[in-house]
Amino acid sequence: MNYRDVRGKAFGIVRKVWQKCARKSVDLLWRVRLAYLYGKTMKSNNKDDAYRRLSFEEMRRLSEFNGGALASDISHFLKNDPQRNSSFQEWWFARGEPEGKFDLSLKIYQVLNELLERKENVRSLIDLGCNSGAVVYEAMQRGINAVGVDLPLIIDRITLPIKAIAMDLNREFPSGTFDIILCREVFEHVSDADAFWEGCNRIAHRGTILLLSCPYTRRQFENNAFHLRILSRDELRDAIERHGFVAREIFCEHESYVVVAEK
Repeated sequence: MNYRDVRGKAFGIVRKVWQKCARKSVDLLWRVRLAYLYGKTMKSNNKDDAYRRLSFEEMRRLSEFNGGALASDISHFLKNDPQRNSSFQEWWFARGEPEGKFDLSLKIYQVLNELLERKENVRSLIDLGCNSGAVVYEAMQRGINAVGVDLPLIIDRITLPIKAIAMDLNREFPSGTFDIILCREVFEHVSDADAFWEGCNRIAHRGTILLLSCPYTRRQFENNAFHLRILSRDELRDAIERHGFVAREIFCEHESYVVVAEK
């Protein structure tokens, strides 16, 4: 090994050590900062005001600090701050692998599959929170006029040739009417529940089928700032029927209730 190779190898080792030390230093600084913010927030008489003063990164990290001890408080705050909530949800979904596979091992997709096969009754579908866009793509392959809606960073990751709209369901809703509205594991993330139901009502017509799922276990809510609510079976039915739909079926699947409703 010549001198140049030795020098290159030495520089490589030094660089890796420096990068590791830099990461550890940043982590340490964040732990100190979060410990300070945690103590300050716990002593505050107005936690919402304390959260409002935090940057997005501070709030995001604080929601996970100390085992998520403040996660429930932060989720309540996010219900009243749609813009901050959208940033949270977008960051959370964008960091993971694309989801939303058309998985026929799940009953919600078995029900959807049966609906899609009724071509004389189903011509259009919207997927609110389409993520990977796989369900929209499947519907399109069957000749259905389908569109997906999700936050901008999520839409940017879609590689399938589908129609997709970048939209914040916390502050706006798509236009048009659809034969099927799919909303799987999204409702628990939106700030204003009533506004969301009203939006679903607006894009439905008589006979529209709404397929929606939402977690019902405390485990899905506690220590998780990204889930803003859980609903019991009766609460889900009441919410659906107060906003113009009739619940035809409600079943459990993977710690969530799935409702099949009709306008």
